Amino acid sequence: MSIRRRKGISQEGTGGLDPLPGSARDRPRPSPNEAAVRMLDIQMVWDVVAASNEQARGARRRVAKKHGVAPATITEAIKRVEAAFAVRLFSSEPAVDADALSVHGRAFLEYGLTFLKAFQIMRKFVQEAAEA
Repeated sequence: MSIRRRKGISQEGTGGLDPLPGSARDRPRPSPNEAAVRMLDIQMVWDVVAASNEQARGARRRVAKKHGVAPATITEAIKRVEAAFAVRLFSSEPAVDADALSVHGRAFLEYGLTFLKAFQIMRKFVQEAAEA
């Protein structure tokens, strides 16, 4: 039995690129130009960051319950936001809780709320323009 490989993917699975050093957890995320992020992602991730700031353990699970989604949905949103911003919002140290904030996560907490409020105001103005 032979293993079929996707066209353009090398034996090593790196697509012909040199393998990245370190573990997968330490590898850089896609560039901001490669990342697609939704406003819902920003809202859910900000909720996780805020919940983590209060109590890190279980923050993703609590926010998933609040939004009525699976914890994996929250994790995927975090990955998209981290890729779009090219930062890690949560600690990557194995000895630290997975939901503990990094320095970037603390900045996201501070500035993210301003962004979300500005977006809500913009959405309101755009919606009201149709009524005028």
